[in-house]
Amino acid sequence: MRSRLAWVLAAALCGASSAHAQSAHDQQAAGVPGVTFSAEYEQCLAHADSNAAMHRCVEAERAHWDARLNAAYRAILATAEFDVRGKTELRDAQRAWLVFRDKACEAEGDLFAAGGTAAPLIAADCTLAETARRAAELERIQKSGSRPP
Repeated sequence: MRSRLAWVLAAALCGASSAHAQSAHDQQAAGVPGVTFSAEYEQCLAHADSNAAMHRCVEAERAHWDARLNAAYRAILATAEFDVRGKTELRDAQRAWLVFRDKACEAEGDLFAAGGTAAPLIAADCTLAETARRAAELERIQKSGSRPP
């Protein structure tokens, strides 16, 4: 899944049209259940006139998804239906995932922007996408624990 920002940046870097980039975004987002970026985020990006402005949009949306991720994570740990071993494994997995997400997204920024000024923005967009995906996964797990098997 990629946000509108990633497709627009990729299109700009590769010389593709913005319309093609948006269509690819729609196809990708449709494949990730539970992940829809806010209308405020899309509006923010539509009005952003610099990398710094786009970065602020990305960070605001990431904060929203990070709050959802943390709420689901805490709810899973507080749910009696999940055993202690599973909760410990989740904690360890979540810690490893955070390290992986940050390293993978930093690499993505550097790979696509060759260390240029767009690299931090691409990395931030990747972090947003991966955080949203993980939040949706944790919300799915949380919901599965609230009903009998």
